Amino acid sequence: MEHGQPDTVVAATGATPFRPDIEVDDDCNFLDAWAAIRDEQPSGHGVVIADWRCDWIGLGLAEKFARPGCWVRLCVCGIVPGELIQPYVRDHWNGVINKLGVEVAP
Repeated sequence: MEHGQPDTVVAATGATPFRPDIEVDDDCNFLDAWAAIRDEQPSGHGVVIADWRCDWIGLGLAEKFARPGCWVRLCVCGIVPGELIQPYVRDHWNGVINKLGVEVAP
């Protein structure tokens, strides 16, 4: 898998599953956050997480997929992942995903 061409896109949209109008190739798997939490596995080795909320959801999914060795890019609508959660928790968690090799795209 080349960087920028994920096998799976995960939409981290919060408590209500939401399928945004995103163009993805037919070969690309699309999961919402709830499917990922239910342990539905992404296809392939690369995952892009679209996190509109900038809270715990995107960070948690990034860690979940990166721990077993997936390449993960976390795209956030903010300055930093977890922007809306408590700073000490956010900063620690960002350190964790950094050590796991998660790419972040604000």
